[in-house]
Amino acid sequence: MMTIKTAIAQLVQALAPLYDARESRSIADLYLQHLTSMRRIDLLVYSDRELDAAQQESLATDLPRLAAATPLQYVLGEAWFGTLQLEVNPAVLIPRPETEELCEWITASVKETGNENSTILDIGTGSGCIPLYLKQQLPGATVSAWDISVEALDTARRNALRNHLEVAFELKDALQPGTLSANQYDVIVSNPPYITLAEKTQIHANVLDHEPHLALFVTNNDPQQFYKAVHQVAQTALRPGGLLFFETHADFGADTETMLRDTAAYTEVALRNDMHGNPRMIRAIKK
Repeated sequence: MMTIKTAIAQLVQALAPLYDARESRSIADLYLQHLTSMRRIDLLVYSDRELDAAQQESLATDLPRLAAATPLQYVLGEAWFGTLQLEVNPAVLIPRPETEELCEWITASVKETGNENSTILDIGTGSGCIPLYLKQQLPGATVSAWDISVEALDTARRNALRNHLEVAFELKDALQPGTLSANQYDVIVSNPPYITLAEKTQIHANVLDHEPHLALFVTNNDPQQFYKAVHQVAQTALRPGGLLFFETHADFGADTETMLRDTAAYTEVALRNDMHGNPRMIRAIKK
């Protein structure tokens, strides 16, 4: 008989080689909550309840994927970002809490300007988490987003429909954006690839083996590659006084801040720490 208790035990055992005991149990609990539509407390109270045939079949399918370090969000096919429920798949990165912090900073900054009807561009959108969050929080804004991946854009468009939000998605390469209209945007934001190839050996298997390398790594080993490219876009497309935001690599946040200051294109460049105390977010105000 496969009960909730035995299912959790199987999951924890399968995950033990990959994660510590606490994280293994957390993944098991989250999986069972999704599988049974029960709260965590109910999993404990009704731990002897037997899984039905369909639930057991799903567990039998999903357990090997989890044991192979497939992230839970990919197995479930969804992830939460703020109050948005998003489809995620191997074509897009799994949204991170640090990116939510960036979105909160953007939202607060736009509201401080008094222009909640801002035009906003997200470069390298992936699942669409950033522009969809901003559109939800700033419903009067006109929001658009670029990505180089057709599969990522398809996912982002489905997420817009799923959450009843209007964002214009466009297939475009930040490194070769083509002709841009001058002073088109009030806000430009990007969470670009920034991991160097040399760091691959330090990446956990659940990221390295499953999340899209196109969205993770800079191919020329220059962690500033995309920041420089987005800065160039901003020189044309961001209006004077407009806001440029980046999520950065914790090890290179100060370097990105310096790069932007050295361009002398901004009246202010501010580097902010994330919830873990790492320098991960930058805001620059264009002259």
